[in-house]
Amino acid sequence: MNNSNIVRVIAATSRVSGLILAAGLCLALAFGRDALACSSFLVEKSGTIIAGRNLDSTKFTPGVVVINKRGVRKESRSWNELAYGQKVPNPSKTWVSKFGSITFNTFCRDFVDGGMNEAGLFIQEMSLVENKYPEDATKPRFFMMLWMQYVLDSFESVDQVVESAREVVIDGWNWHFFAADAAGNTAAIEFIDGEAVLTYGEAMPISVLCNETYATEIERMQKYEGFGGKLPVILKGDPRTRDPDEPVEDERFVNAATLARMSQDSPLPPLEYGMKILDEMAWEGTQWSYVCDLTNKKVRFRTKDSPELKELSFAAFDFGPDSPARMLDIHATGDIGSGSFTDYSLEMNRASLEKKISGWESVFTSNGATLEGALDRISGYSETTTLVPASK
Repeated sequence: MNNSNIVRVIAATSRVSGLILAAGLCLALAFGRDALACSSFLVEKSGTIIAGRNLDSTKFTPGVVVINKRGVRKESRSWNELAYGQKVPNPSKTWVSKFGSITFNTFCRDFVDGGMNEAGLFIQEMSLVENKYPEDATKPRFFMMLWMQYVLDSFESVDQVVESAREVVIDGWNWHFFAADAAGNTAAIEFIDGEAVLTYGEAMPISVLCNETYATEIERMQKYEGFGGKLPVILKGDPRTRDPDEPVEDERFVNAATLARMSQDSPLPPLEYGMKILDEMAWEGTQWSYVCDLTNKKVRFRTKDSPELKELSFAAFDFGPDSPARMLDIHATGDIGSGSFTDYSLEMNRASLEKKISGWESVFTSNGATLEGALDRISGYSETTTLVPASK
């Protein structure tokens, strides 16, 4: 790998990191295996850049699709501030959204699990057990979901996302991130032993990320045919089977990499081929699947509870600041289009968040807070944002 593209930033720990670690342990107990899988990829097919993501969980996963607007002024918040009402010493960061976006959120508006913006920038999260965020009290501190929204609000290239990961402190629990842009660039953004490990450009030859570090996946892949090894790559539908005495490994990464190599030989249109890759990486716990056309600005998605495919085009939405953000239950059924979305309201935001964290009481009480207080602070964050009217 190109060492110039692997950046390690070492910082000291603090009391804030202790609170985050405690929260992480509580959340790990709350999630259990629920948090241990997800996958993302990018593929170029017929001149179209497609990125996709599976959200995996052993439990039903509620959520909303959000139409986020340009021209909205926002301010950074840490997990300590949102969850526990505790101040942090870090300076705050204020920004005005430059790009509109379509996001997929398990919490509520502004707290993102993944999505794409008007420039064709795509970012996703996946669980990574080894993850440990750096500490630096001199930099703005972002709860990880809000940082992802900041990225989509502000940037159009992977290089900008990588630079942001250097310039701010991210907090929350065990996630790493996959970013991609309309030029076909990708990055794996990880935090190992309190150091940022940013892999991109020539250092990222395979545009896939699952639930191991990128370096681990690349090393494991080299055991397979076509990637330097002898193990056969066995895709779904292949009549071959593994030797039952072989150790079982997660093969989502190598399988997606194999299909990406085969993309130009398939007659399937780009979005359909993207769903084929997600189907290959799916298992019985896959709750959400979506693909984004970064070239033509379209999104196609489905959920386990609402398996019919829905398609949204950025061209069908007004991303200007003179109208409110809009929301849709991700499990909505029927013919879904721009008219299916409802204007944002605090009541809708809180109801969405409550579906996700209503069982997390111990996460908050263990740090001197309450579930009700966390619901108010997190869902109420969007009420602190302000529209900046478009200049006439």
